[in-house]
Amino acid sequence: MISIIIIIFSLLLLISAILGFSDEYVSVKNPFEIELRKLSKEREELKKKAHSEEPKLENNVFNTIQLNLNQTTEYYTINKSQARKSFATSVTAIVAGLITVLMGIWLIYFKGNITTSIVSIASGVLLEVIGGMYFHIYNKSLEQLNYFYEKLEKMQDTMVAIELTNSINDERKKIEMQEKVIINLIERSSNVK
Repeated sequence: MISIIIIIFSLLLLISAILGFSDEYVSVKNPFEIELRKLSKEREELKKKAHSEEPKLENNVFNTIQLNLNQTTEYYTINKSQARKSFATSVTAIVAGLITVLMGIWLIYFKGNITTSIVSIASGVLLEVIGGMYFHIYNKSLEQLNYFYEKLEKMQDTMVAIELTNSINDERKKIEMQEKVIINLIERSSNVK
């Protein structure tokens, strides 16, 4: 009877670990979905602004940068969500695997039921392997998260530089600073790996 409960428990944990990446809406108050909706609404407003009837050249460039920043922020948010899901699923699978292995060992020593113990231990080891794979996915998600964060920083720096150069009153200095910003952007884009 205990072996059946252990096997059912292991299967339920395995299924919950696999469903951790389903597209089904799980939480009503999911902060990532709320953030993604805000970003989507903001993107639509930016698209309208970028394609308006009378855009100035500098505003059009700034609007395009804002639109790209919005899209990069969306990718960053999606990646952050995936990283958290991977971590939670991996921890769940590893803990469930450990409990299942310990129950299998307990069955060997105290009940003497070798067949059920072997099945339990094998199920636990399988859960441990699945947890390890989810940790690998978590690691890859973190790499992507850092990549998009760097892109966000660069884009925000670009927006600040453009805004600051546009706010200079002396026309000669303004043009000189705009040239420096342009040269810096060209050099930065040519140094991209």
